Amino acid sequence: QASKAHVSGSEVNQPSRLATYSQLKLLLSLNQSLDPELREEIGSRLEKVSLNPMENDLQAEARLATVQYEAL
Repeated sequence: QASKAHVSGSEVNQPSRLATYSQLKLLLSLNQSLDPELREEIGSRLEKVSLNPMENDLQAEARLATVQYEAL
């Protein structure tokens, strides 16, 4: 059974990370109280990160890789 592991608040379970990205995208589309430019910027960055993990912070990705390796 796969368990969820967290590194400094980062979700390690990749399918769960994708689900979280989807949830955030949905919340952004439904929340009209945010400044439209801010909502667009968050959405744009979220799209990049969800499509290309290499755009993530290098230290966060290194921690994620270490935790995943140790879990093997």
